Amino acid sequence: MVTGKEKHGKEQQDLIYPVKKPYSHGMRTIIFFPALVIFFLILINPIMAQNGLSAYTFNLKPNFGILWGYGEEIVLQEHDDNSSPYTSQLLWDLKPLVYLGFDLEFSPRNLWEKSGFYAELSFKYALPLKTGVVENRDWLSPTDSFLTNYSQHNASSRSGIEDLFSGYGTFMVDLSTGFSWALNKFLWIRAYGELSFMRFSWKSQNGFFQYGPNDPRGLQFIPWDPGFPKIPYPGPAIGYSQNWIIFSPGIKTGILLTDNLSLSIFALCSPLIYGYCKDEHFARNVTFMDYLYYGLYFQGGGELNYYLNNQITFGLSTIWKRLTGARGETHEHRRDFILIYPDNAGGGFSFLDISFSLRYTFQ
Repeated sequence: MVTGKEKHGKEQQDLIYPVKKPYSHGMRTIIFFPALVIFFLILINPIMAQNGLSAYTFNLKPNFGILWGYGEEIVLQEHDDNSSPYTSQLLWDLKPLVYLGFDLEFSPRNLWEKSGFYAELSFKYALPLKTGVVENRDWLSPTDSFLTNYSQHNASSRSGIEDLFSGYGTFMVDLSTGFSWALNKFLWIRAYGELSFMRFSWKSQNGFFQYGPNDPRGLQFIPWDPGFPKIPYPGPAIGYSQNWIIFSPGIKTGILLTDNLSLSIFALCSPLIYGYCKDEHFARNVTFMDYLYYGLYFQGGGELNYYLNNQITFGLSTIWKRLTGARGETHEHRRDFILIYPDNAGGGFSFLDISFSLRYTFQ
């Protein structure tokens, strides 16, 4: 599977550094954290009541849902005379990505009656299922802007037990805190900040190429044509993971529709983005690391809640998340050295998050 990154690897070799070990992030803490949280709630709730904090409460909200969208991997064009902005673009499907998770919230017991501080921890972990396909498009001509290559492979989420302990598991963690104002018995509003860590990890296999007569390492190209022969590619192709750290301010409002039904709406937006992405080419034993900065992140959505009683609430949530414009440099890890390409890399994502939840309010 040849991409624009491999083409750059043949052209630009001016920055060479001794090889370093690829990054590895232990995820063992994730397994024990939910049990620790529940144990903490059992202990702290009676203490809060004894100390006059009964106006506040903890809410524990297990949930499950799907993401529907894509992750984007970009190699930027290095030829000024080419009108195409990209050398290579890979779109990794999330169609769908299925997850399980939970939210833990500390807030005033009744948001329509009491103003106060608020904090929430959200965790979602993907199931190791097929997520669709990955499409790779290349614009390799140094003098023209037409598409030259196309390939497609099956894509799956890397979220198994072995992936969890080797630093690949697909998950999302959000930590938010702010202040809520009770405006009247039907409306509250909240200003808050959110720190997010998101990791999306895929592996691809069993696909095809449509390169036609184009030589990915040559100088002469013709436009890609859907009639080009499809050359089968069996077995593993590449693995790709995105890791994003984002801080964003937001605003949220809640409306009491009836005694048993409420609607909340929120939005966040920020350029404070850092990302690092890992692109592994299994057959060639080459790894590309992209380090990305800034861009624009937007999140907006709403949640409909039905209150069965004072402790049990059913919820339906819909959220749209979009990250675009993150740019940075690529490090190509080979056996004995590293090649660095400044201003070469880009990435992002866009997806709809639909989830169902059951919230338990501790008394």
